[in-house]
Amino acid sequence: MFKHNLFSITIILCMVCAGLSNIVSGQNNKGALILVEKRGDVSFSDAQGLNINGSVFTTGKNVPIDHNIMTGQDGKVVLLLSNGTLMTLTENTKMKVSSFEQVPFDPQGKTLGDLEEEPSPSNIEIDLDIGSLVVKTKKLDKKSSFEIRSAVGVAGIRGTEFQMATSPTQGVQLDVTESTVAFTTPGGQPVNVSQGGGLSVSNSGVATPRPLNPVAAQTISTTNQSATQATENVPMETVVTAIETESAPEPESEPEPNEQPSSEEEKPDNQDEQDIQENESVPSEQPMEETVEDLVEDIAEEPDILEDDSDPVLDQSEQESPPPPPEDSTSEQSVSGEPPSETPGEVPTDIPTDVPSDTPPSGEPVTAPSSPQKSTKMEAVMEKRNQPSTNREAKQSALENNTDAQQARKTAKVSPFSTRLAKFGLNDQQTNRFFELGQREQALILREDQAVVKRLLSMKSFSTPQANAFFRYSKETREKILELDNSAIIAGLNQQIDEALLRNALSEADLGMSSVTNLPDAPDLPSTDFDTLLLSEHLKEFDQSEIMEEILVLSGGAITKGWIRTGEVASELLKDYDWETSSAPTLLSGDEVLTNPFYETAVSLIKELENDSLLYGKTNFIGGKNQIVVTKSQSLAPYFTGAVKNLVISSDQKLIIKGNIEWETPNTENTHLIIASGGELEIPIGTIIKSSTSDLTVSSRQDINLENVDVAGSKRVSIRSLRDVEIKGGTLGASAEATVKARRNLQVDGLNFTRNVSNILMEATTVRLRNINFPANAAVRLNSLKGPIQGKYPNFGTAVPAAQQIGRVNFIENVRSGGNLLHNRQAFDQFGNNIKIGKINRP
Repeated sequence: MFKHNLFSITIILCMVCAGLSNIVSGQNNKGALILVEKRGDVSFSDAQGLNINGSVFTTGKNVPIDHNIMTGQDGKVVLLLSNGTLMTLTENTKMKVSSFEQVPFDPQGKTLGDLEEEPSPSNIEIDLDIGSLVVKTKKLDKKSSFEIRSAVGVAGIRGTEFQMATSPTQGVQLDVTESTVAFTTPGGQPVNVSQGGGLSVSNSGVATPRPLNPVAAQTISTTNQSATQATENVPMETVVTAIETESAPEPESEPEPNEQPSSEEEKPDNQDEQDIQENESVPSEQPMEETVEDLVEDIAEEPDILEDDSDPVLDQSEQESPPPPPEDSTSEQSVSGEPPSETPGEVPTDIPTDVPSDTPPSGEPVTAPSSPQKSTKMEAVMEKRNQPSTNREAKQSALENNTDAQQARKTAKVSPFSTRLAKFGLNDQQTNRFFELGQREQALILREDQAVVKRLLSMKSFSTPQANAFFRYSKETREKILELDNSAIIAGLNQQIDEALLRNALSEADLGMSSVTNLPDAPDLPSTDFDTLLLSEHLKEFDQSEIMEEILVLSGGAITKGWIRTGEVASELLKDYDWETSSAPTLLSGDEVLTNPFYETAVSLIKELENDSLLYGKTNFIGGKNQIVVTKSQSLAPYFTGAVKNLVISSDQKLIIKGNIEWETPNTENTHLIIASGGELEIPIGTIIKSSTSDLTVSSRQDINLENVDVAGSKRVSIRSLRDVEIKGGTLGASAEATVKARRNLQVDGLNFTRNVSNILMEATTVRLRNINFPANAAVRLNSLKGPIQGKYPNFGTAVPAAQQIGRVNFIENVRSGGNLLHNRQAFDQFGNNIKIGKINRP
């Protein structure tokens, strides 16, 4: 008995303590996450992982707590937290604010720029899955907590400016430019990282303190400055309104399924809520001569759209006043004589008018993208509608057998055209691309035949602007456009060429020259079962079955001879090659490699070289997933035969140069060897890579580290990294031009130039030079992000603080021109006339 009472008392005490804790922490008061900027490839998903139409989230809208935010290759998102914190998601990042509580506060007529500390205590938890966050907080209250969780530990914030990045390969990189961040690994002790410091944490949880990364410091400064300027005039009243939206109280009680709602529940609590319910939808675009409503009506009138077992598409007026529920739904009387549990007028819609919802026969709505601001009353009503009933379960069973409803559930997207769309047999990628279009463009594309619909929705860059441009043309012109390659179609639609000019240009001769090979190829005929089986067995042999699976998705299940060839090329490109133990890879044409969807990482580097004017003309590839290149004199010569001018040795992941590479080409005119790694590039100390008859480029998407490496070409030699370049000793030689470019840092400590190079170009966000002697007769250009000081000079000497070096050209130690030391401005004026310090917009 005593034990039982003690157990009961313990439970009661726990409940009381939990209640007190909730009161202290303000658990019923949610903070708000406000979208300030969204740029490039950005997507959202809810707490269950269902994708949400990104158009729902516009500037100034709340992003719900516990929703995932994902940025792509060029994506960027700036968020304002209601405690004054600014947070910028850079490219290739996935994160969510998993918890955010904040005590209410009085805005006092202030703007965000007026605040030096957060307006009230808050508790914030952020999950950073991958990528990078740049953060600027106000001074946090002593009662507040702010944590960023990663796979290898937790960062505790105390009011600061910092950058935190995490990746599967490099663990966590933490850089702090103001105040302190405490990072704790699982089972470890907190490591304080103060202003001007950094921390590298491996995937195994080993934390290594280090100095602040200068590039990270520059990123933090510029990113936070931009975010501050964009938000400093935001009134705190606006922030309070956002908090009130998130912190709307939950309904105290819910009516039982068969109870009559009270009169208060039948109407909005106040005029503001009624306005929100009436104006919650976003007006849809109505470009050109036809309105969306006209097109929806036209589609709906077609006899093959609506089946007997499907609900009719509602127009906007019908959606605002939903029809009475079915007789056997839970909203009707379940017991004779009892009042209905709800009335039709109770259920407002929170779905924007440009994405109307199909309601399946069961009366249970298909899951649709949620609005960033959701009516609390609507949530209560919807939860009551979801109460179980025998009739609903029966209709649910029927719903699961409805093909159209299954498709809507699978993609989590709905449209007045869902029934019609199901008839085209689209794959998931095509379906998702369809729902990303505007409603008018959706209606227009469904007027085309199946082959056209599938092709348009298979184009990677086909979105609303391209669809809008496409349907401005007449049917005859559209048919001509579809005879072009996909890349040519997208390029033409982006230019919005006048129809008369376009039709004149699309002659038979021009169409015949429009393919990537500039040849009138035969039509891409369907492959035979034998061809498909042969490719499938080949891919299985090399453990590459995923290529066939992806081809089935990309082709929509219609595998042609072209797709068979794509798979064959992908197989060659995604094998590992060791030139020491086996022969070199097969020579492939650039047309096949540059358009292959399975080799995009390496191809993106080649496109950067083209943008930098370091590569031009047709290319041929010796490509692989990982390559170990071992070659002796003349071993590359056989590849430079016939029309081969540019030869690319490439890898998608890692490229290792093992031993010296020296070669001569039989054709000495304008040949070019390009070493290109989509991932890591490894060149051992003391390696020689040179040719007296061929130009040379060494490039990587990752860092390039050269120690006592000799790199020489005929007329031109180039080193290009999309991250950092570090050179320690060695030589660089060519008769015409030597180029070294890095996206972030370029650091040189000892470098000689040979062959009397006439032009030297070095570019990076920050350039740091030591022990280098520029030829006096060479024109030297040294470009950085901020450019010259006083229009002419670099920084001189080791006394310049690291923070002032960022974005500049820095002559750290022993920089000479023609043997003359350039250690101050007077020496630079006297001996540095051949050196020009410049500014770049994008390194």
